[in-house]
Amino acid sequence: MKSRFLVPILTLGTIVLLVFAFFTFYQNKNEIVDRINPLMKMTYGYATLPPEVTYNGGKAYVEKSSQTQIPDNYVEPVYDKAGKKPHTLTFSGGQSPEGKNYGKLEHKGTYVKYLEFVSWDEIPKDLQKVMNKEYKK
Repeated sequence: MKSRFLVPILTLGTIVLLVFAFFTFYQNKNEIVDRINPLMKMTYGYATLPPEVTYNGGKAYVEKSSQTQIPDNYVEPVYDKAGKKPHTLTFSGGQSPEGKNYGKLEHKGTYVKYLEFVSWDEIPKDLQKVMNKEYKK
């Protein structure tokens, strides 16, 4: 009678172990996997954003254009902690408002949930020491 339950229990245990191993070793590689990964937590990071955003693959914004203009993605280093190497994340957000050329991002690995435009004074002092005040490419 006991051997009847052994195969399903071992199969279920193997599946759970494989899922756990997948989420453990496949972090920071795929935005979709990071989004659903229960082993990762949401964190806040800060990035210096470019003063001018390009649209539709590198073109300048055209006022009163008949074509839809989609802002290009930012690909920027994001600082979570002062002593930690920054992540390079890809995210979208459009043109930053004047005086707010920095982004506060809520992210989980490579998945960026939220971008808020902030000023230099809103960035924690320990991160200001390691971030670029001016945009450098």
